[in-house]
Amino acid sequence: MLFERLMDASQSHLACIQDKPFTRIALRAELTREHYMKFVQDLYPVVWNFVPAMAAAAGRCGEEVADIRYALYQHIAEEKGHEKWVLEDAEAIAGPEFRRRVETERPSWQIDALVAYNYYLVDRVHPVSVLGMVFMLELISQRLATKVAASVRQSLGLSPLSDSGVKFLSHHGPADERHLQDMAATINGIVDERLQHIVARAVDVNFRLFAASLD
Repeated sequence: MLFERLMDASQSHLACIQDKPFTRIALRAELTREHYMKFVQDLYPVVWNFVPAMAAAAGRCGEEVADIRYALYQHIAEEKGHEKWVLEDAEAIAGPEFRRRVETERPSWQIDALVAYNYYLVDRVHPVSVLGMVFMLELISQRLATKVAASVRQSLGLSPLSDSGVKFLSHHGPADERHLQDMAATINGIVDERLQHIVARAVDVNFRLFAASLD
């Protein structure tokens, strides 16, 4: 089944991400405020564009992939507004001026490329390609978000009793376990080999671009 094949193929990508400088430092609870600020600045455009990219894909899904369109509708409903959590985290760790910077300044080129790549796929290749971005982000979040949130709290001396500064990360680890379970049925419902290849390629490139942003 396609979902299981994607999970197997993603293990090397996950290992690569865990070996990136940011992730290594984060998991050792050695993050500086500057490390986390850069991460938040790159995270914001990914999260901001997550729902619009899914919405663009849903609007282009024909009846032959109607089940994917409906799955995207559900996912959009669950993910909308989460970019506000990133802004709340930005302000909590570095104040209102940093929040404004996160909203207005460009991220790293790798994140620009990741966002642009997914809109290109939806517009020019096939809308089901958006599942590559969704799969990648949900899997990384499910594996790492809770751990990184705990590490950020420890590194920056944040309260363990509050989600202030780590609201986005702390709310996504457990939830994304269920999202992955839901995605399994959606992805395994893709029987067209051409569409399977498009999704698999999208997963691979999304992982590579995201990993490059952690150098």
